[in-house]
Amino acid sequence: MRIINAMIFLFLTCSLYAQDPYCQVRSIAGDVEVREANQTAWKPLNESRTLKERETIRTGRGGTAKINSFNGEVFTLPESAQIEVRDLRRLSRNDIVMELTGIELQRLPASKDAPILNQTSFVLHGSQPTKTENVKTDEFAAYVNRQITGMLSLFKQGFVAGFIIKWNRFANANPEVTSEEVEAILIRAYKSFKMPFRMKEATQQFKQKWPDSNLIQM
Repeated sequence: MRIINAMIFLFLTCSLYAQDPYCQVRSIAGDVEVREANQTAWKPLNESRTLKERETIRTGRGGTAKINSFNGEVFTLPESAQIEVRDLRRLSRNDIVMELTGIELQRLPASKDAPILNQTSFVLHGSQPTKTENVKTDEFAAYVNRQITGMLSLFKQGFVAGFIIKWNRFANANPEVTSEEVEAILIRAYKSFKMPFRMKEATQQFKQKWPDSNLIQM
């Protein structure tokens, strides 16, 4: 069964990434870095650089970047934010469903013989945790804030599909992290793509976490 699931996930991934399109950096200001696919090191981002789908961009305090997305729209990454370039794709409802299915397949339990990998979000996203627990906690909090800022910037600038997938990808890797603002917006995002089942599920989960919230209509 696990082999079949892996094959399905591989098929979904290949169908979504069969092409190799690029984005183009228009301008940068301040501290802006890029991490290439399958790499752990961050490098300074240069103006006019082309960006591949699997690359990741982040800004520091005071840093911003303007990027031409795959269909020519301009996206502005604000300070202290992080996205993957693939978040700037324009996807159909079916594309979103396929990618979310791929994310959900990763949640399936590993077989008893599979090696146990004690990986943290730092390892998964290219930054080794430090030895001091306080510093590690601060670094993770900064990482979460960058991710959430990136998500919100995607939604606010109309890249709703990227927002949906980015949150699900992030939540799958970090189930302990919640955000009242982001999860309220997630309900609106599902509604905009006419995904009633996921909208209902997200609404139920939201009400359980924040029963007194006024961010959604109860």
